[in-house]
Amino acid sequence: MPKILKPLPDLYKTYSRTVLRIQVEKQNGDLDNGTCFHIGEGYVVTAKHVVENMKSVKIISDEHEEEIEQNRFILPENPKIDLAVVKTRLCRNAFFVSNPQLSKISRAQTAIYSPPAID
Repeated sequence: MPKILKPLPDLYKTYSRTVLRIQVEKQNGDLDNGTCFHIGEGYVVTAKHVVENMKSVKIISDEHEEEIEQNRFILPENPKIDLAVVKTRLCRNAFFVSNPQLSKISRAQTAIYSPPAID
C-alpha cells in the first residue's frame, strides 16, 4: 500500500480546484448534477452517462460557468466505456510533476494547477 505523501487537508487544498460541477438538463426538463475533473488546456473528464443525450450541459466552478455544445464532447463508441472528454473555454495553466513514489507503483503523474483564466 502506498504511503500518503501529504495530509488529507493539504491534498484537498491542492486539488479541489480541479474538481468542477456539471449541471445537465435532461430531455424531460429535469435538472441534475455531476462531477468532472479539469485535466488541462480546457479539457475536462466526466462519465459518459452524465452528458450523453442531455438537452443541455453546463460546466460550473467558482470562477466560471459555461454552456457546452454537444459537438464539444468526445465520446467513445464502445458502450462499455463510461467516459467523456469535454472541450471547454476554461483555461487553467497546468504543469505536471512526476511523483517518484507514485511512479514506482502506477507510473502516475500529478497535476498542479495555477489560478484560472478564461481564454
